[in-house]
Amino acid sequence: MTASAAEHAATLENDARIVKECGARLAGVLAGMGDDAPTWLRELVDAHRAACEVASGDLAAAARRLRRLAEG
Repeated sequence: MTASAAEHAATLENDARIVKECGARLAGVLAGMGDDAPTWLRELVDAHRAACEVASGDLAAAARRLRRLAEG
């Protein structure tokens, strides 16, 4: 049996929340890095934080589209 569009939307909404939380944790890591942290490391953490922000937005947008599809 396959999942319905509403079930997929719920999964995507949860995934978006998890990825957003990961981005927030990375922002905290970045903020907590001292001046001794190498530039490359700060840039890497910030790039991953930004990727989480984009991915979370994409997942949330897909969930909204599936919700509309499920609602008919």
